[in-house]
Amino acid sequence: MSHPWQAWCAGDLQLATDNRVEVRFAHGRGHVVEVQERERGYELTSLVVDAAVAALSPYACVEALWQRNGSARLVGFQRDAHGNIAARSWIAKAGLVAAEFQRMVRHVAQEADRLEYLLTGADEV
Repeated sequence: MSHPWQAWCAGDLQLATDNRVEVRFAHGRGHVVEVQERERGYELTSLVVDAAVAALSPYACVEALWQRNGSARLVGFQRDAHGNIAARSWIAKAGLVAAEFQRMVRHVAQEADRLEYLLTGADEV
C-alpha cells in the first residue's frame, strides 16, 4: 500500500520497506526511521539501541535519556516495554509539504544516531 509521504523519499532518504525510511549521512553513518500514519499526523520512530545493548550499561542509558530529553528539540527519547531505547517525534498532516516531512525524518534519524554513538560508538543502522 502506497502512502503520500513515500513519494517524498529521495536522495539521502531511501524507502527501505513500506513504512521505513533509511537516512544516510554524509559521514557514512545512517539510521532507519519508521513512519506510522495516524489520523491527524505521522509518528516517526527510530531505534537507538535494543534492550540487550541497553542492559549492558543501564545507568548510563538512564542518564543519557535524561540529558537528551532535556536538551533535544522536537524529539523525545524513551524506553519501551521491551527495554529498547527509541527516538520519537510526531508531525501533523495538515499543510504538510515534502520539505518539512524530510526535515523531520532527518532530524529524528540524526538525534537517534547521535545517542546511539554516545552510548555505543557503533553504527547499527
